[in-house]
Amino acid sequence: MNDSSHQAPAAIPNLYYPWQELQWQKLTEVFSSGRLPHAIMLSGTSGTGKTRFADSLANLVLCEQPFNGGIEQKGPSPCGDCKNCKLVEAEAHPDIRYFSPEEKSTVVKVDQIRLLNEYISKSSQQGGYKVAIIYPAEAMNHNAANALLKSLEEPSQKSLIILVVDQPGRMLATIRSRCQVIDFPMPSYRHSLEWLQLALPESTLHEDLLELAAGSPIKAYQMAESEAVAQKQSMIADLAKVLKREVTVVSVAGKWQKYELQIVLAWNVTWVQQLIRYAMTKDTQLIKDDTLLKVIQYLAGKHPAARFYELLDKVQIACDLVARKTNPNNQILIENLLVGWCELMQKRAV
Repeated sequence: MNDSSHQAPAAIPNLYYPWQELQWQKLTEVFSSGRLPHAIMLSGTSGTGKTRFADSLANLVLCEQPFNGGIEQKGPSPCGDCKNCKLVEAEAHPDIRYFSPEEKSTVVKVDQIRLLNEYISKSSQQGGYKVAIIYPAEAMNHNAANALLKSLEEPSQKSLIILVVDQPGRMLATIRSRCQVIDFPMPSYRHSLEWLQLALPESTLHEDLLELAAGSPIKAYQMAESEAVAQKQSMIADLAKVLKREVTVVSVAGKWQKYELQIVLAWNVTWVQQLIRYAMTKDTQLIKDDTLLKVIQYLAGKHPAARFYELLDKVQIACDLVARKTNPNNQILIENLLVGWCELMQKRAV
C-alpha cells in the first residue's frame, strides 16, 4: 500500500499506534468471539495510521495461532511465526489483495472492484480468511462504488473487506451503512508530541514538525528526514520581504518552487490558519517565530478574521490541484499564493 501512514517507525514496532488502543480492542474482541463483520470502514483524517492498522488487522485474521498480546498489546495479536504470518511479512500472502488508484490515476475504477468481487467470492488459497483492502475507499468512482455493493450485500464466508477512508463525507451512504464504521480521530497534541519524542529521541524539532504536519504525528515523523523545518525560516523571511516589497513575487516564487511543493503549501496553510486564529483570539502561544508573529500581528490589525478565509481558500485550492495530480505550473501556482498574501497589505476593508 502506498499511503503516508503505512510505514511504521522501526523504533516502535507495535501492531497499532498508542492512540488506536480502543479501536484495536473493539475489533479484536468481536474477532475473538467469532463475530467479525464482513466489511469494516476505518474512517478518519489522513495521517492517523489507518493503513497500518488495516494491515495489522488483516495479519491477525490470517494468523493460524493468534495469542494474547500481553501488557503492550490490548487484545490478541498475530503470532509472527506461522506460515501465514511469514507470508504476510514477506508481502506474499495470496489471500490479501490491495485496491488503490492505479499509477497516474486518482480513482479506483469499476474494473478493479469487479476483480475484488471475483477474488472475494472464491475460496481462499490458505484455507482461512480472504482479505481485501481498499485505500483510499473514497477514490472509488460511482460505478466502482455500486459494484462493491454486490459483495457487501452478499458477503462470502470468511471474507473481510476493509475500506480505509480519509474523507468520510465522500462515501456513499449505502456503502457506509453496510460496514462497521470505526472512527480514527487525530490524537491530541500532547499524545502526538509524546509519541514523536519517543520515535525521534535525538531530534529537538518535535513541535516544528507537528506544526508542519497539522498535528499528525506520523506525517511529522516522515518529515523529520526532509529539510522542511530548515526551509521554514527562509520562507518566513522571504514572505516578510515580499510583503514589504523588498523582493518581488516572481523571485520568491522562483526560489520556493525548488522546494517540495507539498511542503510549501503545508507551511502556507499553517500560517494562514495561525493568522485566522490570532485575528479571532489574539493568542500568540502557537506562533513560535518572531518574524512570523510580527507579520501576523500587522495583518490582523488591518483586516477582520473573515478576510483571511479568502487566502485560506486560495491555498486549499492549490492543495487540491496538487492532490489531483493535475501537474500545475509550480511557478504560477506559488506566485498566486504570494499575490494573495500581498493583497492583504492593501488598505483596511470597509
